[in-house]
Amino acid sequence: MKYYYINNNSHPQAINAGLTWLTNQSIYHIPHHGILAGVQKSTLEAALQDTELTQFQIRESILNAEFKIGTVTFKIMTTKNNFPVDHTGSVLAIHPNPVLLNQIDQMPNLTNILIIPAAPGECQSWITAHQAQEISV
Repeated sequence: MKYYYINNNSHPQAINAGLTWLTNQSIYHIPHHGILAGVQKSTLEAALQDTELTQFQIRESILNAEFKIGTVTFKIMTTKNNFPVDHTGSVLAIHPNPVLLNQIDQMPNLTNILIIPAAPGECQSWITAHQAQEISV
């Protein structure tokens, strides 16, 4: 498994880069799918506001707990949802907290994890423990 993080204050730029990363990672798995994870749905909805997704896409995504970009389907997971421990593929965690990171760490079949902390330096213990590599934006 490979671990990554984006430690960038440019919020929309970081979130867009994360979505692009997740899309690119998910293309290599059959079926084409990935997980977009956040502490709660409102946090994810707020984080997606300034991205390239339209307001309609964001609202529908949150309500349906999934959305598509091209041929890739993304499931939306929060700390209150049961994470699919059998998911094979990649996860993008936006503004994770320790509970969310622990839930992700319990998923044995993941191939890649990218986290985008809410602020630089957050999640540093997780980044250090997993020897995560920084992705520059």
